[in-house]
Amino acid sequence: MVEEVAAEHGQTVDRRRWRLAAPVHLAETRDKALKNVVHGMDAWGDYIQHTVATPQFQIGGTTTKERIEWLIDSGVGIIGTVEDAIEQIERLWEQSHGGFGTFLIIGTNLADWAETKNSYHLFANRVNAAFPGFDSASPVESGVGSGAA
Repeated sequence: MVEEVAAEHGQTVDRRRWRLAAPVHLAETRDKALKNVVHGMDAWGDYIQHTVATPQFQIGGTTTKERIEWLIDSGVGIIGTVEDAIEQIERLWEQSHGGFGTFLIIGTNLADWAETKNSYHLFANRVNAAFPGFDSASPVESGVGSGAA
């Protein structure tokens, strides 16, 4: 749709400049990731529900468990393994009907600092490796969304 509207106004859209952002926490197992985010889920949930002025974005749930389930089930965030992250990014790619340029992690302090650093390490070294050239190449060149990942 955005390409059509841009064309109507003599403009073009460069999807490589598009950014998607989400809260992400990864661990070696899904169970460990779920346990890790208990640390900060309620503080983040309360902040989003009661402090941030974003009526268009309200998280679901009032308990820690409900909030974690909502974040995962809604697709708004990723809590799990490297494989879970790769699968979600591929789903987002397909949903975008043409791709995007970069996937960014929103810092949320869901886990303690040691586990957060481990999550960043897993993302940087294993998730990024599944999408070679993702941040600098065209969607076709990167292989994202083509089954080449």
